[in-house]
Amino acid sequence: MNLLTSINNPTKYLTNSAPITLPNPDVWMRFENNLTNSGTNALTNGATSGSANISFNSTTKKEGSYSLAFTSTGTSQTIYKFPSSGVYQLPNTGSFPGYSFSLWFYYTSYSDNGTMVQYFVNDYTTTWLLINFQTGTSGLQARFGNAGFNTSLSTLGISSGSWNHLAFTIQSNGFWIVVINGTRITSFDTLQTTNLSSMIQNPPDTTSGRGTFLFGGYNTSAPILWTGFLDSFRVYSSPLTEAQLKQIYANGN
Repeated sequence: MNLLTSINNPTKYLTNSAPITLPNPDVWMRFENNLTNSGTNALTNGATSGSANISFNSTTKKEGSYSLAFTSTGTSQTIYKFPSSGVYQLPNTGSFPGYSFSLWFYYTSYSDNGTMVQYFVNDYTTTWLLINFQTGTSGLQARFGNAGFNTSLSTLGISSGSWNHLAFTIQSNGFWIVVINGTRITSFDTLQTTNLSSMIQNPPDTTSGRGTFLFGGYNTSAPILWTGFLDSFRVYSSPLTEAQLKQIYANGN
């Protein structure tokens, strides 16, 4: 049976296997030259904040026609943020429903605290999403609320000069499911975010870039501390299963 995929509702069919379907993401940053980003609560496209060394790249990309490229490091760089005005607000149903995140990244170099993605609600102590590089562990760090991991890239099977995929779910009870390059990292099954009430603060504080996704730096005036590419960042306002997280990797977008 042929492999079938759909951009809006990707599904992969394999011989003698049931289809695995994915819900539509709440936010999907495709970085398609600032044209086709989408989101349920944030429908405007992103905007840059800074000076230079950020671009849309049509050569090194994971899906679509472009990726977001960070070409050099320095003290005066451009941060990409989404949405370009206003804030993104987590869907608030009165209880924590669970969320999932997916990101393709390709790095060539990094310094300590080289931030790929950050979103924070009201201050730096209650950051609910952070994905960055750490030189102390030669590793990748991912945090959601007051829990997360910081583990060496080699241990995680992540290499430079190629596309890598990180996907993780925070379940309604706060426990994590982490899948990297299609493999579940079972040592992270004990991770648990416990400050879930702050994760659905309504609305977020809007000062200093709060309430927006920042790509490339930890605030709108921060330096770029890594070089490489990002593509197809997704936020799901539901807890995806391990099979669904692996499906995103298998679909390749």
